[in-house]
Amino acid sequence: MLGGLCSDGHFDVSIGRAVRQACSATWNLGFSFTNSTQGYAREQVQVGAELYSAIVQFLKVFPELQTVPFFLTGESYAGKYVPALAYTIHHNNPTAELKVNLKGIAVGNGFTDPITILAYSHFVYQLGLVDTNIYKYMKNVEEAGKMEIRLGNLYDAFLLLNVDLDTYIENSHHQNPYNILYEVEPQVGGDFYNFVELPEVRLAIHVGDQEFSSGSDVYEYMVDDFMNTVRPWLEEIIENYRVLYYSGQMDVMVAYPLSVGLYNTLEFGAAQEYRNSKRVPWYVDGRLAGYLKSGGNFTEVLVRNAGHMVPTDQPVWALDLITRFTRDNLPPSRK
Repeated sequence: MLGGLCSDGHFDVSIGRAVRQACSATWNLGFSFTNSTQGYAREQVQVGAELYSAIVQFLKVFPELQTVPFFLTGESYAGKYVPALAYTIHHNNPTAELKVNLKGIAVGNGFTDPITILAYSHFVYQLGLVDTNIYKYMKNVEEAGKMEIRLGNLYDAFLLLNVDLDTYIENSHHQNPYNILYEVEPQVGGDFYNFVELPEVRLAIHVGDQEFSSGSDVYEYMVDDFMNTVRPWLEEIIENYRVLYYSGQMDVMVAYPLSVGLYNTLEFGAAQEYRNSKRVPWYVDGRLAGYLKSGGNFTEVLVRNAGHMVPTDQPVWALDLITRFTRDNLPPSRK
């Protein structure tokens, strides 16, 4: 719903009003709710299974879409959701009555492998946002957090991740870890929280009297799994489908150099090809939009002058990137 109202959807939500935007394509977005605590997912196997069930039901309702190339996309914590669903599709397709025509996945600033992301200290220190003393303290916190992950103490690792980020925010006085260009998080797209509470909007989107929540309950029930990884699933997906991971240059939360720490240690058939390849520039309308590196089915991209939410910060470049990816028209890396 955040994407549909504030990033790339039909509406331009401003304070107190919303203007419907004309567009040449159609898409849908929705909401979900549960009246029971059992309705909340607790780990990624469950997430994959429930999303798979939804996709299969959707394709049964619209059978004309069953043969259309199917791509999964998402950003941030969807760095787990997207691989989880792709992995579930991959393992169900061989015996399923209805096969999902999965062709690839695209993930933006993906929180896929927390142990490689728990390394903020060096990144923010090199940016000059913390001093040497804070850098050393954060480094120690991160090492402790990684040890807890290795020991299987994921909740303790989650607490240390929060200590690490809180230390950075408190000492840098930089309240927005999603884009270092803004010291506070801008109200992207306007006041959509109040917009969805308007009586006419509630009626139009058929939510009845359900209480609106931005996801705090969903987050709470996933905490114990927050620091778990889906790296093995991603590696299997790369062997069988096209995979794009892109990162906004200005993000701290899932910073590009930390993501590269994952990319460089992935194990798949063309992993060495990826590691040995050279980055190439990527241009849109004559402007340098970023840099691209690939090997086999896997491509990673740095998007310039963008933060955690690339389509919001650089919509034209994001459109070019996802269009090229789905059409299998990304520029190749140099060998």
